[in-house]
Amino acid sequence: MRILVQPKSKEKDRARREFILYILLLGSLLLSFVALLASWIRTLSSHQGIRFESLQITVVFFFFLLCYFIARKGASYSISFLLIGFYLLITISVSLRWGAEVPAALLVYALIVVMSGILIGSRFSFFVTAVISVVLVTLIFCQSAGYLPVYAYWKTEPET
Repeated sequence: MRILVQPKSKEKDRARREFILYILLLGSLLLSFVALLASWIRTLSSHQGIRFESLQITVVFFFFLLCYFIARKGASYSISFLLIGFYLLITISVSLRWGAEVPAALLVYALIVVMSGILIGSRFSFFVTAVISVVLVTLIFCQSAGYLPVYAYWKTEPET
């Protein structure tokens, strides 16, 4: 296991960032693999053909896998930007579909800010915070004004 997260850089700060990036990528790989298995099991057991959700999760899994291998080849700084951008894009799409105030999305936004500060630096973290703030304010305005339809059934239906 240690080989999977061993940084290649000799500089202490850069090696720490590489180590954290590898941990984040391996965690993302593990979670997306579990989602991949669950999705494909549900798809194959339903006998209704291939579901778009299963294809999306497969693409996400291979994206994380590709990012891990590219980062191990020495492009960890570029992959850090790509990973943060990917998480931001996915979270914005969740906010677009189910509303800007989805608790899980708000937590992921906070995670993205912390990740950007750790992996890239504080200036970039402030930039990401500003981008997220503008996105959230815009989404809340557009969704409350009725310009963007939202699947808000999760607010009224009890948990099962």
